[in-house]
Amino acid sequence: MVRSLQQWDRRNLVRAMVIAAIAGVIVGAVATAVVTAQTSAPATAPAPAPTAPVESAEPGKVGLVGARPAELKVKRAKTGHLLVSPMIDGQEAGWFIFDTGAGMSCVDKTVAARLALPVAGEASALGEGGTQQTRLLKVKSIELGPVRVEDSTVVELNLKPIALAMGEQVDGVIGYECFLPGVFEVDLAAGRITVHDPARYALPDGQKWEKLSFKGRRPRLPGRIEGHEEGLFLFDLGANTSLTVYTPTVERFNLLDGRETTATKSGGVGGIHAARKGSVGSLTLAGQRVDNVPAVFAQSKDGIAGTERERLGSVGVGLLKRFVLVLNYRDQTVGLLPRD
Repeated sequence: MVRSLQQWDRRNLVRAMVIAAIAGVIVGAVATAVVTAQTSAPATAPAPAPTAPVESAEPGKVGLVGARPAELKVKRAKTGHLLVSPMIDGQEAGWFIFDTGAGMSCVDKTVAARLALPVAGEASALGEGGTQQTRLLKVKSIELGPVRVEDSTVVELNLKPIALAMGEQVDGVIGYECFLPGVFEVDLAAGRITVHDPARYALPDGQKWEKLSFKGRRPRLPGRIEGHEEGLFLFDLGANTSLTVYTPTVERFNLLDGRETTATKSGGVGGIHAARKGSVGSLTLAGQRVDNVPAVFAQSKDGIAGTERERLGSVGVGLLKRFVLVLNYRDQTVGLLPRD
């Protein structure tokens, strides 16, 4: 890439593609359940019509094995993302982005070919920029430290552009189903992830759990931009920005009126679109107030960022690294612990 594009590639392309290409293509990115699965059929048989939403493809079994708490092997990318190294069907799979914004785990096409993962069907998905076709693959097992997921489905994607933008090897994405068995303590700033047994874990004294709501396997937290009406924000460790505000929210609250911003790009699946970047005076997230938060203001009318009205936007690594995060998908809760 030419020098003039490097800054955009390293920051906005990673955000756009990890939010949209990962969180969008992978199930649940569409509130209206546009993502649908089409099961495989013999070549001589007529192709069945797309029917069941992909989010119906729950894993056969999830659980914890071995000693815990257990600290995962983690690599921290320059973009702030955390990469982990799972085993798929008993084989080393490579480096995967640890991504709460992913409704299913995914693998790069080259990894899928190397592991000889069978095709389970096709998927049509709506991302931040539009729609994209991809394939679903069956896996016998995914192992990540003490986490074991059996009889699961993953999404096949071309992750080479993301790897290029991040300057890291990216072989896949760890998503929703892998978070179900344990409590994950995530320190983004230190590059550390520890898996705990939910039955034995307790937050430190003086801290409390905040309730998560899920739609399409993706977690959401209540929050408020400045003094405006409270709403929901996607809790997205696959996005390296602090805050992305969706177009309907920008228009509803007139967030660009009198605000100093500059031009940028945003999008991913289905296209890259113009946006504005600046900051908001304050963001309150699950009762925690943060002032002067960098923000991207979507302007497109296409894709999730252009049409989503149920969520105000999404929060990513840039903001969440201020806390130690404790994720408990079993109880649908999260702890936002202040850093020492």
